[in-house]
Amino acid sequence: MAAAESILLVSCLLAVSLAARAISRGMSLPYTVFLVVIGLVLGWAARSYAGLEPLLELQLTPALVLFLFLPALLFESAINLSVHQLVKNIGPVMILALPALLLSTGVTGVGLWWLLGMDLSLALLFGALISATDPVAVIALFKELGVSERLTTLVEGESLLNDAVAIVLFNVLLGLASGGDLSWPVLGLAAGEFVWVFFLGLAIGILTSLSIGAFFLYLRVEESALLLVSIVTAYLSFIVAEHIFHASGVMASVAAAIVLGLMLLARSPQAVCQTVRANWALIALAGNSILFLLVGLSVDMGDLAGHLPEIGVAILLVLLTRAIAVYGLLPLTIRAFSLPRVAIKEQHVIWWGGLKGGLAFAMALSIPQHMAERSMMLHMTMGVVLFFLLFNGTTIRALIRWLDIARATEEERTEQDWVLGQTRRRATDILDRLRQQDIVQDDDRGEAERQLRRLLAAEAADTEEERGTGLRLRLLHRELEELQHIHDIGLIDAYSYLDLYSEAQRRRESWTAPDEEIRVAPEPSRGGLFTAMEKVLLHWMRESDLATRLLARYQRFRMATRLRRHIATILASQAALEYLEKEVAEQDPAHDKLADYYRRQLQQHRSWLEQNIRDFPGYYRSFVQTLCRRVSLGSGLLWLEDGYRRGSIGSKAYIGAADRIQQALQALRETFALRRHARTEELIGAIPWLHGMPLSILERLAQRAHLMSFLAGDIIIGSGDHGNALYVVQAGRVGIYQETEGPARKIAELGAGGVFGEAALLGDQIRTATVRAETPSTLLRLRRKDVMELAQEEAELERRLRDIDVSRRPAP
Repeated sequence: MAAAESILLVSCLLAVSLAARAISRGMSLPYTVFLVVIGLVLGWAARSYAGLEPLLELQLTPALVLFLFLPALLFESAINLSVHQLVKNIGPVMILALPALLLSTGVTGVGLWWLLGMDLSLALLFGALISATDPVAVIALFKELGVSERLTTLVEGESLLNDAVAIVLFNVLLGLASGGDLSWPVLGLAAGEFVWVFFLGLAIGILTSLSIGAFFLYLRVEESALLLVSIVTAYLSFIVAEHIFHASGVMASVAAAIVLGLMLLARSPQAVCQTVRANWALIALAGNSILFLLVGLSVDMGDLAGHLPEIGVAILLVLLTRAIAVYGLLPLTIRAFSLPRVAIKEQHVIWWGGLKGGLAFAMALSIPQHMAERSMMLHMTMGVVLFFLLFNGTTIRALIRWLDIARATEEERTEQDWVLGQTRRRATDILDRLRQQDIVQDDDRGEAERQLRRLLAAEAADTEEERGTGLRLRLLHRELEELQHIHDIGLIDAYSYLDLYSEAQRRRESWTAPDEEIRVAPEPSRGGLFTAMEKVLLHWMRESDLATRLLARYQRFRMATRLRRHIATILASQAALEYLEKEVAEQDPAHDKLADYYRRQLQQHRSWLEQNIRDFPGYYRSFVQTLCRRVSLGSGLLWLEDGYRRGSIGSKAYIGAADRIQQALQALRETFALRRHARTEELIGAIPWLHGMPLSILERLAQRAHLMSFLAGDIIIGSGDHGNALYVVQAGRVGIYQETEGPARKIAELGAGGVFGEAALLGDQIRTATVRAETPSTLLRLRRKDVMELAQEEAELERRLRDIDVSRRPAP
């Protein structure tokens, strides 16, 4: 078919899909399922009338699905997926995506081998390809009906991950079916290949996204090009993994989307993020429209009729195996590992909503022509996919309503009432303005307001608990608004914003839980994932000679990040407190409790900030000077971009002013530096075995000492670690803890001038205690290597080291 004809046909199909989308809104039939029905009708018409035969040339192929549709659809789903919800529910998602899919593959394959007499390797191959879920229609219905975010995450997260598992497993089994056997050694190798391909794809996706993101951040690409960056990332990560390294392209694309969202989208203004996500929604709409129309076009109902018994057996086995996984394996594993519970109603929806789609078609079509029973497997795949789309897809709405899954929770009803009230208030504002200018009369204004009250009527909270929940949600909303503004003007970076946002979401969940007391966090903490990664990094760097300078720089970065988080929390808490004092009557029972919470939070973060100012006055002053310049420029740029988007600022004025601000921001470097003690050699001389050492030697030792910083709670040295350096406290306090069978016992506390780790200078020593920073602290780190190099030049220093070595040797 000529290119012009292909483009014309695709354009016509898109036009048909748009018409179908409009028609389906008035039907109970999901949009994608309606497209399959239309595709079936078009396929029948094309086979019956010669004038429509060109439609049959538009057929699904494995390459078309894998390299055109799948990267875009996966990337769009992953970039919109709530990372917070995914991490929170990763246990159940992984169960559904990995062991449940393997169970489905095995039971389906063995069942077909036993009931239909299929070759076992081919039966398992069919089990792998038919076990992948494609719940596009279900997810769209979830969003329409307002199903909980958790259930949406479970279904969509399962689909994203089990697509990867299904493709990898299918390729492994295809290799076995093409000439291998099912002996245990071969199966062991296949399992190893499965794990390698899966995690290699994950690594390729992360590295690709990090590389592209870092490259474009370095080039400072304009935000309007961010959509193009994301498209390049989606396809490049998938093709590099799938085509070049023969790894899992699905895992690569999913990982790349999540990383790019955290790395680039989180750094961008909200308007830019919304534009990128809206464009990806358009790409996904076009992709799904063409894909599901082609699914219908590819099916010949006449051919399917000859394989109805095999299709019926396959459908029953797929339903049975999914039921075993959802109702048996999932609850069992959740109880065994104490994972978040999945309610029985949610299990019903997960079981019935496991639709099949274009990926199963693509895998079935990729089975080699010479392989026995290929035709039967292809028709079985088409039959199963059609059944799930046309039967499950059309009845899932009724199931959700029957189970009452979409009913709003108390928290959601409270939030909806507040949103309705805010909408009504803003709607009446315009009526007031029109009346003030005598554009409308009192009667007309009154009638319009009465209609608004009827349309946007909110149910009054019945209990004090409901009113308190509503107030907490409004205050959290105000906090998040302020955090978004703080991020947009550059006061906090993307990762701090994500951490603070996640903390607010966790607080939202705890505040809306029954009988949950409002507590202030005991210390400034980051999200669990970031904390775990940070601890591993610090453990690797803290005693490494090679990483000494890197650790010093990283600690300064952590210090700046911690200061920004304190400032951001202070500003967000103050915004919430001002809203509380302005909008809520003092007589409200929840007023005093919430006001006390925010005041205590303000006091706590101000106290932490003041502690940092006392411990690092020079550092804090340079930090604040740079921060002031950054946020003032960022605020001006934000206003400028908003005016340009609204059209109130001309393009020449915008370009000239924006270039100036961007140049100033690029020239702005955060060159924060920790300052040494005015007489560092005196601190070195305070080390007991260096008392009386000539000043010239102490000065040379001071020049070799590295200045380190640690935040409160950081481990400086750990019991059992290898070490070759001693430390001198310059500022702050550190605690020395003895590790015991129970909790660690604090045996000493050191302030400025305190020394620890001396034995390490005599050789690579095993640390016998853990030293932790009690407050933000700066320390001098003196490495054995540096001391020994100087001892070769200074006889007095060499003598003292030798005397210490002799004195510490055990008596004969």
